[in-house]
Amino acid sequence: MVREFPSRLTQAQKRKAQQGFIYFATINALSYALLAESVLVLFALQLGATDFHIGLLSSYVHLTMVFVLLGKVMVTRWGAARTYSSCWFLRNLTAGTFILAPWIWVHVSHGLGLIFLMVASFIFFIFRAMGLSAENVLINDITSLDDRGRFIGRWQFFAYFAMLGMLIAVSFWLGGTPSFGRFQIVFAVGCVLGMAASSFMFNIPESDGPKISSREPMLRALNLLYREKKLRYMLFAWIAITCGIQLIAPFQILAVKNGYLISDRAAVFFVVLQMLGMVAGSFPIALLIDRSGPRPILIINVLGLALLALLWAFSPEKISYWYSGTLFFMVGYCIVSIYIAVAHYFQNAVPRASILNLNMLILVLQGIAAGLAGTFFGGGLLETFHNLGMAGMTVYRTYFLAVAAALIGSTFVVVKLEPLAERRVKEVLGMMFSVRDWRALLSLQRLSDIPKLGETHELIDELGSLRSGVSESALLEYLDSPLFTVRTAALEALDNIEFGPETGWRLIEEVKDGEFSTAFMAADILGRHRVSEAISTLRESIYSNDFFLQGKAMVALAQLGDAHSYGRITEIFSTTFNPRLVIHGARALYLIGERDNVRLLLSRLDPKGVQAEHDEIMHSAFALLGWGEESFRLMTLFNRNQQLGLDTLTELVEKRLEALAGRITSLERLTLRAALDEAADREVPIPEALLALLRQAAGLKGEKAKYLDVLLADEAAVIKSATPRLRFSLTALACYVYLEDKEG
Repeated sequence: MVREFPSRLTQAQKRKAQQGFIYFATINALSYALLAESVLVLFALQLGATDFHIGLLSSYVHLTMVFVLLGKVMVTRWGAARTYSSCWFLRNLTAGTFILAPWIWVHVSHGLGLIFLMVASFIFFIFRAMGLSAENVLINDITSLDDRGRFIGRWQFFAYFAMLGMLIAVSFWLGGTPSFGRFQIVFAVGCVLGMAASSFMFNIPESDGPKISSREPMLRALNLLYREKKLRYMLFAWIAITCGIQLIAPFQILAVKNGYLISDRAAVFFVVLQMLGMVAGSFPIALLIDRSGPRPILIINVLGLALLALLWAFSPEKISYWYSGTLFFMVGYCIVSIYIAVAHYFQNAVPRASILNLNMLILVLQGIAAGLAGTFFGGGLLETFHNLGMAGMTVYRTYFLAVAAALIGSTFVVVKLEPLAERRVKEVLGMMFSVRDWRALLSLQRLSDIPKLGETHELIDELGSLRSGVSESALLEYLDSPLFTVRTAALEALDNIEFGPETGWRLIEEVKDGEFSTAFMAADILGRHRVSEAISTLRESIYSNDFFLQGKAMVALAQLGDAHSYGRITEIFSTTFNPRLVIHGARALYLIGERDNVRLLLSRLDPKGVQAEHDEIMHSAFALLGWGEESFRLMTLFNRNQQLGLDTLTELVEKRLEALAGRITSLERLTLRAALDEAADREVPIPEALLALLRQAAGLKGEKAKYLDVLLADEAAVIKSATPRLRFSLTALACYVYLEDKEG
């Protein structure tokens, strides 16, 4: 049956392909745990391998990368999935020949048995390299920009988790000093599992993209690499990173095995800890990388490897399982973080048509470099130290000191990578150690799965309550939701975080396009967050027919200190009959901060107006006169219990009267107390005592007293018709003005 390759995969096909890839990766991880370099190293040591042999064996994974070029030819004919599957089947079939090495070692020659294993291993890694030529181009085909980083982390999490479980089983199976027979069973099971994994890969759907990409001439990729500085730096960084990993990961095992002389079972235990670190790192890094960008992750973790190499250089003379185990765990954590970041950077930096060729080119060059580094720098350096008479952990402490220096050098290469969409390294470090940010990342993960409407509201509200900046980009996406309630929830959440310029511009667009919808909320946020770029748009908005937007725009312009708009704000406040505009205008006049606005505020008091108008006008007037806190406290208490508010005001006035002593006459005291008594009497038709107090206060020479005369205009109609609540506020204002003048 001829396989079809559509021009693009549907979302259903992509989901099926991703699921199939995860099945493949998980079963293959079980196989790889049985055939991994760590098990091969222990097996080779049992066959009499030297440090140089181990360095060479560990370098095969890189030295064989040149064979990815053969994989390119296969992708052209068969596609990526079937190329991957076929090569993996042959790889695991080759692994089955490892079983013969002990027989040759016993019945023919020790040296020949070791050589057979080295040659079979080399062929094993050749087929691996050919299969890997299809991996990146296949992943690019079955994912999109939005889910690529998450998918890479997800399949690696499943793979490393499976590998961890199998390694634990292997450590118990091999025991302290395993026989050849036990190794042979391990290889046989690994071979069968690997072949089973290849069957899942065989049926993964793909488009014609990988085949088209494979037909691009290699010279075009070389030309692209030459022209694009970003890609050249990427190549240099990949080489430096791969060499660094090659110099630390396999040589840890040698350090504990030959330096501390531990058993094979104990050595596998440390490999398990390294794998546990990889499992522990894969899931959180997958959550983080789409929000942080790959470059900061690379910088942090390459520096982390350098630090760990230094800690190996200062390791104790006698083994400390806690110390060495922690180092293995953290090396695993850093390595998987680097792997995910490298894949993510590559997939997003390279044009789709060039992915296959550039992937192969980079694999070849970094493989050769890392293989040579492991063989000659790693293995050769250890041989040199032995020849110089060093022994035990002294050899490995000296070695890791050199590796630490090399990794620090690699960091400078990584820093030169061209940034993609990313955060600063300092920010990413802060995110990594913030419980709040991790909670936000988990919520974002749930949002990315397109939850139900009710759950979407819940998750957006949760992101807002967490006040984490990592949710910014996801919340912006929900501003385009077709539902008003979702958009408002996203805006409320954005208001709770410290957002960047991109969000500021998006909110400005919301003010322009969201009239009669969510524009008023965007205007409110822009003002509170002091986004000065919004001023011109907000100026236009105070002429809008949307009263909600017009009111919020007035307040926002006042918050931004836009003096150009003050005249229009005053005009709206003076002439409008809309209670909402009166309330927001009063707030804006307070924010403008000019004390003379008190007269304008008091002139707009209308006993027929709504209670909220009175409250906002009076509080703004109090605040401009310097008594905002006192007004808030008194009105809060009055709302809670009218008598409590009146008693509190009376107590404050009495204390100040006591402090004034001889500076105030008995008649003036009586005037104040009469006004307070009258405020407590709700049956008084006309507040004569309050009028008397206001007339006396307005006649004083103090700076604040001059604003009270507006309340006496039109035969004090406002005072005579005031509600008990408004009358209480006016009484408090008159008392404060009167007493301050006397105190002055």
